[in-house]
Amino acid sequence: MDRLSHYALLVARVLISVVFILNSVGIIDQTIPAKELMERGAPVSMVPPMMLAGRTLEFAAGLQSRWASFRAWQHWHCSPFSPPV
Repeated sequence: MDRLSHYALLVARVLISVVFILNSVGIIDQTIPAKELMERGAPVSMVPPMMLAGRTLEFAAGLQSRWASFRAWQHWHCSPFSPPV
């Protein structure tokens, strides 16, 4: 069961990173959140830079999450009896 939970955690991390990356490259539409920002009082001239900053942060978070899940996978598959790589 412990091994299954490790793989489930790995799959969850990869899927979350995929969502972040898809959102950052624009595959997931951002017009509704931009409209909500304007409706809640954000200056219209500031909405595009804020959306760009958000997408940049999501891309960085997606890459970091992907890297962290790869490092976790390496850690789980290291055996004390395997030769160092």
